[in-house]
Amino acid sequence: MRVLDLSKELDKLKAFYDSLDEEKKTFTLPWTLLEKAIIVVVEEDKGRIIGISGIRDNYFAFTCIEKQFQGKGIGTKLIKERNKIVKKNRIGILYATTHKNNIIAQRLLEKSGYNLVKIEEDIYHYKLYITMKAKLLKFLSKWANKIGLKT
Repeated sequence: MRVLDLSKELDKLKAFYDSLDEEKKTFTLPWTLLEKAIIVVVEEDKGRIIGISGIRDNYFAFTCIEKQFQGKGIGTKLIKERNKIVKKNRIGILYATTHKNNIIAQRLLEKSGYNLVKIEEDIYHYKLYITMKAKLLKFLSKWANKIGLKT
């Protein structure tokens, strides 16, 4: 597992993207998401990328694992490694979305600490609080809502 050097290895990221099936390209991981990435952590098998996890400039997180490598803990490891980098860069909150039918992604996000915050039509919206400051803000917001204060 390593951080991809986007200034030199964008072609490897594009090759991974091109290997995905059309449904994933369209709904899960459009190229417009990847081309704006600021951090991408990759897992490789024999020099070929088999899984990625990263964020783009608006703190929108993404994770994608090739189908034959899913269910082996790669997504969890990639997210943990990505979050270490994110925390070092003092990014407090990450956002993610997934389709309502993508149960695997929903489980991965929830297992990784994401909270489901909204459902819009077929899209589930998640939020992850990374830094202690962000976690405190989450707690205070929930507490304020319980006692009737608007946040």
